[in-house]
Amino acid sequence: MSSVDRFSAELIVERYLNGVRIDSFLSKHLRNYTPWRIARMVRAGSVRIEGVTIELRERVRTGQRVEID
Repeated sequence: MSSVDRFSAELIVERYLNGVRIDSFLSKHLRNYTPWRIARMVRAGSVRIEGVTIELRERVRTGQRVEID
């Protein structure tokens, strides 16, 4: 896969999403992605909070930086 085909994003957690699970947070921002695909991305290590690889049960906090690659 070339770098043109790769998706990456950096999102900042908004106040109204404070305390939600990472999959719920991502589903609000990645509307074209199914819940299954989002869960798969998290399990594969493609999602990080503040640079740390996370698990699906993790919750986000206001102001945190969520990285997707």
